[in-house]
Amino acid sequence: MSRTPVRISFRAVLRVRAGDRIGVAPGGCAPPGGVIEHFPPAESVLAGFGFVGDGGRGLSGVLPGGSLRRFLTWFGSGAYREAAEDCLRRVAGPAEFAHVRTVVDDVVAPGGRRVRRYEVCELVAGEADVAFASAAAVREAGYAFLVDR
Repeated sequence: MSRTPVRISFRAVLRVRAGDRIGVAPGGCAPPGGVIEHFPPAESVLAGFGFVGDGGRGLSGVLPGGSLRRFLTWFGSGAYREAAEDCLRRVAGPAEFAHVRTVVDDVVAPGGRRVRRYEVCELVAGEADVAFASAAAVREAGYAFLVDR
């Protein structure tokens, strides 16, 4: 089993659109969202994988390379962790979200391997007014909008 560490980060991100613009976080180009958290019963499971978190209950940290496949299987099961939609409710407030797609960024760089997984969701809105109001709320929270071309 490979002990070479892999840096992981599993996040839920909210795709917010207002016309041809996409919402991004203050001071950067990341969309609004947060790190998906695990629940207390997962502590022993994650310890068995050798996972060392960055702090708190977020699924962001370092994992021995030989445990990555088992970690991904556990994550895929949904056991003892937030769903992406629940993560967004925790960081953005009560709303309905729909999962759009999953983006995985698996890179081997000079500093080591890095696996980032983004669960991309959109706000579920039945009327244009609700979507516009949510875009305004994102802007009021300090997020900016970039032109999506």
